[in-house]
This record gives sequence, C-alpha cells and structure tokens, in this order.
Amino acid sequence: MNAGKAEGAITWPEATIHTLDRVIQAGGVVLLLGGSDSGKSTLARELVNRALAAGRRVGMVDADLGQSDIGPPTTIGFGVVDAPVAMTGPLRPTRLYFVGDTTPARHLLPAVVGTALLVRAARAQRCDLIVVDTTGMISGRLAAALKFHKIQAIQPRTILALQRRAELEPLLAPFAAPDGPRITRLTVAPGARARPAEERRQNRRRAWAHYLVGAREQVLERAEVALWPAPRPGALPGLRQRVCGLLDAWGVTLGVGILRAVDTATVTLFTPLADTRAVATVQVGPLILSEEGEELGRVGEIRHGAAPKGA
Repeated sequence: MNAGKAEGAITWPEATIHTLDRVIQAGGVVLLLGGSDSGKSTLARELVNRALAAGRRVGMVDADLGQSDIGPPTTIGFGVVDAPVAMTGPLRPTRLYFVGDTTPARHLLPAVVGTALLVRAARAQRCDLIVVDTTGMISGRLAAALKFHKIQAIQPRTILALQRRAELEPLLAPFAAPDGPRITRLTVAPGARARPAEERRQNRRRAWAHYLVGAREQVLERAEVALWPAPRPGALPGLRQRVCGLLDAWGVTLGVGILRAVDTATVTLFTPLADTRAVATVQVGPLILSEEGEELGRVGEIRHGAAPKGA
C-alpha cells in the first residue's frame, strides 16, 4: 500500500498507514494522545478519511478546547463525518459540550464529563469508528489526572500515542496491561512544527469569527432561565463580555454566545443560536471575549491583546 498524504507535503510512513488500516478494521473508540504540535489533528483527519473510504460510519470527538476543529473554542465538539474532510478548516458539529475556557487546566471535571457524553452520543449514532482528539496538555499532575480519568470514562479500544521520545509513557503506564486498551506508539507527524502562542491565538480568533457568522442580539427573561454558576449579589455588571453556554433543561449545549448585559430582569446575549426558546440555563465561562472574537483575558486576568495562559 502506498503511503498516505495529509496537509500539503506531509507523507505518512508506510508503518503508520498499516497501523491506521488495522485500527479502522478493529473499529470502536480510538483515543489520540500527544503533546502540542505533534500532529494529532492531522492524524485524526487521515484516519477519518481512510475509514470513510473503507465504508465505515465515522464519528469524531474533538476535545481540544483551544484548537478544536469541531465547534468554537471553549467547547468539546462531536460530528458524524459523512464526506471526506480537508486538512484545514472547521468541521460542522452534530453536538457541542460547553466548558467555557480554552484550556482544561482548571476544568478537569467538565473536560472528562463532556468527552464521555459526546463519545456516548457517537455510540448512539451507531458509528463504527469514533476518533477522539485531545489537548496537548501531557506534562504534570493535572495532565496525568485528566488523561487517566478520560481513558477510564471513554474506555477506548485503541490508544494512538504520538511521541517524540518517551514523554507519554507515564500516561500510558496504568493501561499497559495485555487485557487493556491496545496501545500503539507512533512518531510525531512528519513535518510537525511548534506553533507560537500568537499563531494559536489567531487560529482561535478565526474560529470564533466563523462560529459567530450570523450572530445577533437575543434577550432572555431572568424568570425563565437560570444563570450558572449563580452570580454573587452585585456581580452582574462583571459578567459582560463573558463567553457563555446556552443549555437546555437537561444541560445539553444548544449553542454558545457572548454576554452583552445582565440585570435582575433580563439576560442579553450575542449568539448565532436563532431559536432560544429551549434555553433553560446560561452557563457563564471565565473567558472574556469581544464580539469580533478577540480574547481579552479571563476573570481576574485581564490582559488585553494577550493569549490566556495554558491555551
């Protein structure tokens, strides 16, 4: 079999192509692990496209909150892929899970819960192959806890570990028993390069601009929706420009918006969600965002023009 191609000049090694074909044949949930700029997203798209060519029904869950290809930043996205995907550009989400930040560092519980719920949604859609992309956070105790519990929660059949040396071994060790997930170690994507923080920030700004096309003002009655977390008395003016998730009565994310104003009677949003009648909760995240998609910082961390830490 000839080596596969992705993103311009990238040519995958023959051994990697054989691995992907075996993974496609086995099916089930496939978790991609790797540090930042290791090529996880490029490998995920190669895997998805090869699975489609093999006639499989494919779902993709993108849990990379800062550089997601499915849905806007601050969310985990799931999509059923029914046509070959390009190596650049966003994919249309089937369902979102709002976390509210571009890094999981302070949001381990929602990062795990959201990924597990969307994998369950993919299983309900009878996907033969479910590809789960993850953040590049792999070092330190928080990263170890995040990956450990995420693997527990989604029970992948296969783990594809992209590493430069042995940086993923501490994360893989708890699951390395013969009767655990099938772990395959791969080298990072050919031509993978480190992207500077400014490039990542601009990528997020473009992703926000894409998501917010067609957004308009929506006014919700406070008597009909809850704010979560519940704000302290006198804190309502400080919610302006905060990114928020728009949830239904079961906590399912219907869309994402930016808070324009909150008072005792109404919640005013800027959102592309056209029909807000099912919104039961407005979940307020820590990220502060302009309506042009420019990140202005986080709560307690106003740093105009700078990328938030850990993104």
